[in-house]
Amino acid sequence: MNKKILKILVPALIVIAVIGIYIVKNNNNKEALENNGSDTKTAAFDLEELKKEKLPIVLDFTSATCPPCREMEPTLHKLKEEYKGKVIIKSISVDADIKGIEDFPVKVTPTLFFFDEKGEPYKPSKNIDIQMIEYSSKTDNKHIYTAREGLLTEDEFLQIFEDMGIK
Repeated sequence: MNKKILKILVPALIVIAVIGIYIVKNNNNKEALENNGSDTKTAAFDLEELKKEKLPIVLDFTSATCPPCREMEPTLHKLKEEYKGKVIIKSISVDADIKGIEDFPVKVTPTLFFFDEKGEPYKPSKNIDIQMIEYSSKTDNKHIYTAREGLLTEDEFLQIFEDMGIK
């Protein structure tokens, strides 16, 4: 009788253990995809709330599957610490289901958007030799976004910060 119970119990325990490992691993992967490189953990993103801080803003639209995003992540983290209280650097995962990001013209990751301390789109001076994209409203041709598609080095971030008046 003991052998019959063991023949049933052991495979059942193995199946339960495999299912448990699968569930734990799947949940960890899902969290990593949603939060990797992102400090946006809420279900909503509100640029207007960030603008109330009266600080320059850098929005980093990132993805867990983007190698350049992973490469730029340590630089952004370092700058976030060094410029705390001087500039808001916010990473937003395009992998997560976050309300509010659909208004941004993100075609590739990483895409960075820059706003000055007044909440207006950053206007690069002629001293900046970094390719940027300036988006305008279709209705009134008003400048609404300044973006950079692709990787930026720490030196390029520092050039932009200096041009924005961030010390």
